Amino acid sequence: MKALIRHRQQRIITEQFALSHIDYEAAFLHAYASFNAWYRFATGEPLNSLALQALKQRYELWHDYFTGECLELLRSPMRRIYVLTQHRPLKSTDGRSICLRDDSDWQQLIDFWYIVRCDVVHATESLDHAYYRQYVKLAYESLSVYMTEVIGRLNLRINLEDAENSDETKAAILSPAAADIDLSPRISFRAIERARYR
Repeated sequence: MKALIRHRQQRIITEQFALSHIDYEAAFLHAYASFNAWYRFATGEPLNSLALQALKQRYELWHDYFTGECLELLRSPMRRIYVLTQHRPLKSTDGRSICLRDDSDWQQLIDFWYIVRCDVVHATESLDHAYYRQYVKLAYESLSVYMTEVIGRLNLRINLEDAENSDETKAAILSPAAADIDLSPRISFRAIERARYR
């Protein structure tokens, strides 16, 4: 004889399952707030539009990605974003279609993050789009991987700056390749951009 699920048990099962759902919108907005603070500081640009354009000129992190030195976990969400945007381009508020050209189009990925952020914050018409939830989930997954790498590099830099006070500590922490890192005060972003990224 089959056991009957009582109303109370059904309610508990339903409530617990509902609690298991991840709020990707909230998670993405927290990740984007971190990303926004970082890129405005890193580029030195006060306006988001200028900061994002400057960020698209920075290639060092993406070079490491292409050579397989970092961001390995980003490959899967980027591939899914590429496939999704090829079939269902994401529309920006100014009417542009955001569509990754391939699964390594990191500059369009930056636009993708920004437009998803605008959709979530401004409650645009995209909220009614059938693929909206998938856009937000992929934006969160990809940005989370990216910011994990950024935070790791920031922490390494802080540790290196702390170690600068002691030559013995610095020698113990620095590998031969890392010994070439310039530990002097931060060079302005524009100087780095001219010297390394163009």
